[in-house]
Amino acid sequence: MLDALLGRLGISAALRKAAQGRCLDPETTERVCFALTAQRALEPDSKLAATRWASERVTLPGCPTFADDTACRAMDFLLAALPEVAEDVSTSTVSLLNLACDVIFVDTSST
Repeated sequence: MLDALLGRLGISAALRKAAQGRCLDPETTERVCFALTAQRALEPDSKLAATRWASERVTLPGCPTFADDTACRAMDFLLAALPEVAEDVSTSTVSLLNLACDVIFVDTSST
């Protein structure tokens, strides 16, 4: 359900689009970001614990087994790509929900 929600809101596509302009595989980067998000939503713990969680406790469609350094690179990518991802998600969400939007707040308390 979480995967479908991220897809419907345009978050998955925004992550893949942002990863294309960098030295990252867009599909893998999006799936690792999804795994980190899912782990935080379902069993909150550190990003380092997410690698163990994703490989031992759950099956995530299309998500490769990844190491701690991959999780750290994904978080670095998210921080660097936040403006363009936020813009794409905002555009997608505004049109999906037929809204007018002037201000968007982003919680970066865990970065």
